[in-house]
Amino acid sequence: VVYVTTGTANLESKFKPNAISTGKYNPATFFPKGLYEQFRRVANMYFLSVAVISLFEAISPIKPYTIWSPLVLVVGLSMAKEAVEDYARHQQDHQQNISLTERFNGTSLVRCEWRE
Repeated sequence: VVYVTTGTANLESKFKPNAISTGKYNPATFFPKGLYEQFRRVANMYFLSVAVISLFEAISPIKPYTIWSPLVLVVGLSMAKEAVEDYARHQQDHQQNISLTERFNGTSLVRCEWRE
């Protein structure tokens, strides 16, 4: 049950706050989620498998660094781009959450922050 007229009754129900969060990552989940996002692409998975095979000198005619260097570079740059974009999303979320809006408290409109 959501009460429209009283803010204190809704606090007891433990509803989620009104803050906007569109970021995909946080500091603890950036590397696991980021690597998952990168290696679910077929091309990156293919190059990873070729790089692993290149580690075995008996079956690979090329040196491992010739495969690992471009793979690490491409995946690293893609993850850096994702980090910059996610940081920008967090900044936009913060700006939206601290912007002022009006909330109906049952009798009148009250100015408050968006996230309240």
